[in-house]
Amino acid sequence: MNNLQDKIAVVTGAGDGLGKQISLDLAKNGAKVILVSKIEEEIIKGKEEIENMGEEADYYMCDVSKVEEVNEVAKKILDKYQKIDILVNNAGVYFAGSFFEVNNDQAKKMIEVNTLGTIYCTKAFLPSMKERNEGQVLNVVSVAGIEANGEYTLYTTSKFAVTGFTEALRQELINTKIKVSAIYPEGIRTNIFANSGGRDYTKEEPNTLMDPKDVSEVAMLILKQPADINLSRIDIRKKIF
Repeated sequence: MNNLQDKIAVVTGAGDGLGKQISLDLAKNGAKVILVSKIEEEIIKGKEEIENMGEEADYYMCDVSKVEEVNEVAKKILDKYQKIDILVNNAGVYFAGSFFEVNNDQAKKMIEVNTLGTIYCTKAFLPSMKERNEGQVLNVVSVAGIEANGEYTLYTTSKFAVTGFTEALRQELINTKIKVSAIYPEGIRTNIFANSGGRDYTKEEPNTLMDPKDVSEVAMLILKQPADINLSRIDIRKKIF
């Protein structure tokens, strides 16, 4: 497999949880990591952790749901680095509840961050990949993007849209050297549940959740494949004994 030495990687939602772990693992594999998040304090810490490992990192504040911010940050990154090799669309938000329990503002936010944020970031960075006919887009989706669940209907809706986008974009780029892939993990031990307005599974049922390190290993598996191999989709599930 190819290593990631000197690859330039942008990771959204990189402040904590899976996004931070993917950033750390990319750096451990020799990539130059650019952490993107709307919470500056978190990505500063992530940058420092990577630099303490002896690797290179940079960071930019950005709310991926705001297209103007995305385009501005992408321009700054591309002006500085001239290219990116890897885009990991990880930023996401979750509000717990059925269709009747989630209000319209929460529904709008999930669509804006989970769906449109992924589209905005890809649209901002993909043209530079197309110019070089090289690069990789990895979307962090969720099993909610392939299995409908009435317990969180609108979150499922936002993630199914990302699945459709990922598959269609992969087909659109089928005759190029650009890879488009996605991972579909079940619940991960992150802060997403604490901020959801519903059950905090990290406290109530921690044994049902996956460690971000384990999920990140799968992301690395995808990103380290040879140029002619695209692992387009991997579902990741917790085995409970």
